[in-house]
Amino acid sequence: MKTILVVDDEIDLVDLLAWNLNLKGYKVMVAYDGAEAISAVEHDVPDLVLMDVMMPRMDGMTALRRLRQGHKTKHVPIVLVTARRESSMIFDAVKGGATDVMLKPFSMTDLMQWVERWLSGNCMQLTYS
Repeated sequence: MKTILVVDDEIDLVDLLAWNLNLKGYKVMVAYDGAEAISAVEHDVPDLVLMDVMMPRMDGMTALRRLRQGHKTKHVPIVLVTARRESSMIFDAVKGGATDVMLKPFSMTDLMQWVERWLSGNCMQLTYS
């Protein structure tokens, strides 16, 4: 069973994502900010991380950098989920090691299809020089 870590400060969104991912047979871990995400992966390394960018205590960009520095998590696909559409933010996310960036709002159908692709390795790693 694949494990997905969902990180967002919007509790309703975390609950909705967890419920839908559980229905598809995934084990779901949850965190409500970047600091909780860092703590969560110390105990159980997920197969995929879906993480918001704008959160209290530790934002998604900071958590992304820390997860990429970790020996256990440097190769885990990390998808940043954000309402921010500035190309500079997306560039920084990918340059910082994000596997992909998904823009809010999104449909649950699209998210579930992309989750399967991210977990299967059938997605290209985005890169910028």
